[in-house]
Amino acid sequence: IRQAAVAADGTYTIYTGDQTSLATAGNTFQIQAVKASGATSVKTTGTVKAKETVAAPTINDFYVGDAYAKGIATGASKVTLYVNNVAIRQAAVAADGTYTIYTGDQTSLATAGNTFQIQAVKASGATSVKTTGTVKARIAAPTIADYYTTDVYAKGTAPAGATKVALYVQNIFVRYAAVTDGKYTVYTGDKPYLTTAGNTFQVAAVDASGNIGTKATATVKTDDRAAYKLTASDYNIATDESVVGTAGSSITRVKIEVDGVVQRQTSVGADGNYAIYAKDLIKNTGNVVKIIGYDAQGVERNRATVNVKNESSTAYALTASDYNIATDETVVGTAGSSVARVQIEVDGVVQRQTTVGADGKYAIYAKDVIKNTGNVVKIIALDAQGNERNRKTVTVKNESSTAYAVAAEAYNIATDETVNGTAGSSITRVQIEVDGVVQRQTNVGADGKYAIYAKDVIKNTGNVVKIIGLDAQGSERNRATVTVKNESSTAYAVTASDYNIATDETVNGTAGSSITRVQIEVDGKVERQTNVGADGKYAIYAKDVIKNTGNIVKIIGLDAQGNERNRATVTVKNATPVTYNMTAAQYNTITDQYVTGTADAAIAKVKLIVNNVDARATTTADGKYSIYATDKITSSSDAVQIVGYDANGTELKRITVPVVSVDPAARAITVADYTLRSSSITGTFGSDIKKIQLFVDGAFARQGAITGNAFEIYAQDKVTSATQTVQVVGFDAAGTELARKTVTVK
Repeated sequence: IRQAAVAADGTYTIYTGDQTSLATAGNTFQIQAVKASGATSVKTTGTVKAKETVAAPTINDFYVGDAYAKGIATGASKVTLYVNNVAIRQAAVAADGTYTIYTGDQTSLATAGNTFQIQAVKASGATSVKTTGTVKARIAAPTIADYYTTDVYAKGTAPAGATKVALYVQNIFVRYAAVTDGKYTVYTGDKPYLTTAGNTFQVAAVDASGNIGTKATATVKTDDRAAYKLTASDYNIATDESVVGTAGSSITRVKIEVDGVVQRQTSVGADGNYAIYAKDLIKNTGNVVKIIGYDAQGVERNRATVNVKNESSTAYALTASDYNIATDETVVGTAGSSVARVQIEVDGVVQRQTTVGADGKYAIYAKDVIKNTGNVVKIIALDAQGNERNRKTVTVKNESSTAYAVAAEAYNIATDETVNGTAGSSITRVQIEVDGVVQRQTNVGADGKYAIYAKDVIKNTGNVVKIIGLDAQGSERNRATVTVKNESSTAYAVTASDYNIATDETVNGTAGSSITRVQIEVDGKVERQTNVGADGKYAIYAKDVIKNTGNIVKIIGLDAQGNERNRATVTVKNATPVTYNMTAAQYNTITDQYVTGTADAAIAKVKLIVNNVDARATTTADGKYSIYATDKITSSSDAVQIVGYDANGTELKRITVPVVSVDPAARAITVADYTLRSSSITGTFGSDIKKIQLFVDGAFARQGAITGNAFEIYAQDKVTSATQTVQVVGFDAAGTELARKTVTVK
């Protein structure tokens, strides 16, 4: 064909590129040496060999923020990373064919849509075709609604593109739950870990391709259902137009449901009240009516049943006071504007009638018709046409004069604010009169006691003070004179410290030398008492009687004879104590660069300590922290702690960081696409996986056969439709799930 010169070192190069026969392996050619004299050698025969090939590598999904590219390079000894067609670096291929190559310093790979290439290289230097990877946008984190110690479901909203969410507890995958209309509900009731306040869990969004997004973390809160409290007042068809009620601070909207159908909704006012129109919805007392409370995320939090009634309107309202045979002559009461006359009926017989006054009051003589407490007495209301519109039963009693008794305790100017006393069953109100002038009045309690403020009207022991007892009609029935004195305040002094529902069990305080016992009174009822100590201090248990900040709580000081001498009002609050909770996520020396966690608001700074040596510190932000640790934590045996400090640098809490050295590749599964009616599903798995199983539509289907790091699972009888959800799941030797991969069915 041609000749070529031999170099001084005896080597030669001769062109063969135009010889088509030499493009086929197995064909031959000859080379003959020629001296300057023209003498020639024996021809040497060469055989065309097949060119060495290298399989192109695979690249795992690569997301914005990833610092390593990973995949499989079968048969290669190393891989080369190319960015913008420039070789950046090489990395070794593991014995199982997997590789991990650093990309964290390539700024172009922080943008979704940009590309890079991976090329496989054999030990001989032979290279593969480059495989191109595209940077994907990471799926956003979902939201997680407030989760309480008594909850059995976690709820929230998922980002666009999510078809399901994954639940993680203690960094271990638990289960998936579907996303519907952008919302999800995932069962948590089988996880005792989530019944403890302060523990955390994560939820991540998953798209249709099985890509898992950023995890959102939620902290279990102490159950505080006051925030989700919901009440609904009775609804009277005859008079009402709206159902009204109150809602806790975390209820933002309410809906009305009638006979199982939601009809309309309304917002809850800033004062916690709501009113929802129902005139066109509630038709009869047989309707089943519920008010449903929702939080700001639209999650149902509570329900209240509405009591539906149909009572006559106020125009036909009727009242009748009790009748006391011992003292009364008439039955008295009030009537609505459409009631013109009333009749009195005794034991079924109408005895007489009378007109209702312009002020809506009536009085009908009964001395000659009501003879004993066994009489059944009714007042019948008639309209202007004489039609009966309402009835009221009269309570008949025969009480001695004690029913109108009035007693008043002594009043000490030095220590008292109210005049206290008791009244008989027929005394409904009392007035205080000072030097002949009535100053104010108050109601008598159901227990027959009263307390009327007098600090501003009783000025000296010369004041003449009387308590006047009035019956239900406002008629004076009795008087009691109040003894006024001015005794040393210190001997009968009583103090009471504030009581915090969130933290306290006892009300504490001090008492003067003449106070021997104190009682605790809640909303007008004495609950218990205790002795005052020799040091003048007392502590009285209150955890079971003070329930909310609306309780009116008083400490009553008694002298040695049991006489009340003083009172102190207890300020009730419900202030959550400052907490110093911290968490630290598990740190993996192979994949992690930062120790991360959460910290309560009181913790302003955290410090990383490795093997008892201070490493570095950082501030917290929005209840979270992240502290660089790659150069400090190098082994899973390192003792690592996070220490929390307040803004003044005072140590508040110290926790241990769990450290592991887990290679993600050792827990990875790759699986080939499966074509319907093919015999088996095949793939490879990492070294930590010891068992492979097939799941179809969430149910176990078959155990896989393992050879080295490859598996094969017969699937022809299990996978029959491309709409089925087919997954390969890997477990460690203990049976713990390590990886789960969805199979593409074609």
